[in-house]
Amino acid sequence: MPREREGSQQRVVTERELLDGTHFFSEGASSGVGQDAKFFVGQEEPRQQLGNVIEQSSPGAVVVISEPLGMGKAFLIETVLQDLNKRPEEYLRTSTYRLERTAQDPNETPRGLIWIEEFDKKMQLSELQDAMRLVDKIVRRRESVIVLSGDYSLRNPALIGLISPEKLVRIDMNVLTPETLKKAFELRLCQALGEKVGEIDIDDLFDEEFLGYLIPNTNPPIATFRSSFAILASMASLSPNSTSPAKFSGDLYSEYRESGGYEFDEKTWHFVSWLHSYIGEHDPNVPMEALKVSDFINLYGVGEISEKEFPKILGYLARRNILKSVGIPYVQDEKNDNPEPYLPSQETFLDAIFNPLPQNTPAEQREIDEIADKKAQIERLIGLLHDGHITQTIFDQKRNEVLGLDDLIKDYIEGNISDQDFKDKRQEIEKKYS
Repeated sequence: MPREREGSQQRVVTERELLDGTHFFSEGASSGVGQDAKFFVGQEEPRQQLGNVIEQSSPGAVVVISEPLGMGKAFLIETVLQDLNKRPEEYLRTSTYRLERTAQDPNETPRGLIWIEEFDKKMQLSELQDAMRLVDKIVRRRESVIVLSGDYSLRNPALIGLISPEKLVRIDMNVLTPETLKKAFELRLCQALGEKVGEIDIDDLFDEEFLGYLIPNTNPPIATFRSSFAILASMASLSPNSTSPAKFSGDLYSEYRESGGYEFDEKTWHFVSWLHSYIGEHDPNVPMEALKVSDFINLYGVGEISEKEFPKILGYLARRNILKSVGIPYVQDEKNDNPEPYLPSQETFLDAIFNPLPQNTPAEQREIDEIADKKAQIERLIGLLHDGHITQTIFDQKRNEVLGLDDLIKDYIEGNISDQDFKDKRQEIEKKYS
């Protein structure tokens, strides 16, 4: 039976319940915190502001919501439409991919509200600009209030500057906090388990240190509902089918991450290992500031990675979700959708604390282990020789076998290598295992 925490009327969640509720959490991972207004939390001010702007603005006004992917923009707008009792025939929801017909044919445009989404870096700048020019055609009719939603691309003057609205209002969403995430998760968990809100001990479900790195202290904030729920859903799927208390912890996260490995070249591996150390040494009570390429160069140093290589490696890590670009896409470079500055992703913060990358690559570690093993074998041979169990001749023969010198000698005898090559390679081997 579910257990109540001592001295509390709330009960703890079991591992079996967390496992059974995984499908519900997975839905949250793919669609923010859900599509029903009862799951909507943490955005009360933007919710009120957006509703007021839509209701009070004249046709031709444009509302812009520019936030990272997965922040819950669509959920915010859907909730406000429910608040306003907007019927489907009173507004049009479309995207950058389906704009042309709406822009060209006025009969396709409802006169109340048009919501155009997906102004984000999944498209090239030229494609986004083409879409914005179509938006401008709709705006100039002064027939509808327009709501544009997308990522930081909507902060690019080369994009948003293409429209001439009656007025332009920007709505900023609240940052995701640990308390907001717990509340959103509690609402979903209670729905999945058929419990009333407040009956479950949600605080007991989250290890405090784990939660602090799931929603890291950064400037600007990088945690989103979608990525947070995706991580929690994956972790919940690993919960044992038992009645023991469930806990989102560093240990469970480490178990989840063990199922996948890193595949980096040597330079990138060493940089990510350093990045994990950088996070581990940072005071979590102090916001971690976003870093430009020059900041990374100063902190990491130039050597293994040249100044010229840094932008390429950082961009690659942003595409791999090791880093998060918090710059405005295409501002610095019309082809760069992951510009500086950067912060570690949520997964990288968690990896750094609970599943850090070793300093050495797998290949380097195998070589280190091989050297240590061969040195140990030679030490045992020395012991046998010292105790008189083997002769010097046998010792030399076995030592050559362990170090691979017998193959080198064979190549020399057969004329496959020169005198100098033989001397150089033998000296290299002797030095390596000395």
